[in-house]
Amino acid sequence: LQPIQARIGGETVEAEVLLPRTIHGFASPTDAYMARIRYGLTGFYPVALVDAVIRAALDRRWLFDGLPAQWAADARPRMEYGTLFR
Repeated sequence: LQPIQARIGGETVEAEVLLPRTIHGFASPTDAYMARIRYGLTGFYPVALVDAVIRAALDRRWLFDGLPAQWAADARPRMEYGTLFR
């Protein structure tokens, strides 16, 4: 638990929040879930493109291994896939 100041209804109050040090344990999506995603996307995109994007996304496991937790205001933004991530 960490003490913080929060603004509630325009007023500053003291609060305690539970802050994780590291986020662990992301599970891979199930085959059934991925099949639904693939089925939905192939209605709009070529099958080869959908398969390539899904394969690339599933190969990015390093992103979820020991992802450090941080406040959004403290995060350093980075561009990835044309999107600003923070």
